[in-house]
Amino acid sequence: MLLKSSKGVNRIGHIALRVENLERSKSFYQKLGMKLIWDDKDWCYLEAGTGKDGLALLGPSYRSAGPHLAFHFEDMEELENIYNDLKMSRIKVGSIHEHRDGT
Repeated sequence: MLLKSSKGVNRIGHIALRVENLERSKSFYQKLGMKLIWDDKDWCYLEAGTGKDGLALLGPSYRSAGPHLAFHFEDMEELENIYNDLKMSRIKVGSIHEHRDGT
């Protein structure tokens, strides 16, 4: 049984997707109105709306991280409790670490 959290996820900080063609994908999301925030040779980061919702596009050669979802919690202890409960329930979850965007 999963813990009932007092606050839970504050927001989805960002989603990271692996893409075959970084330039084509970047262009697609910019045409949807997303703003390019970070642009590197093998990955980029775009934001939508108020700048709190992000999308990381990971090119084929990017190896520092794989596709993932980054959730924003305001309380680290609550996050650790939820994480431990998920693991005890035998749900496969990745490790907890802080991203540069606070997620």
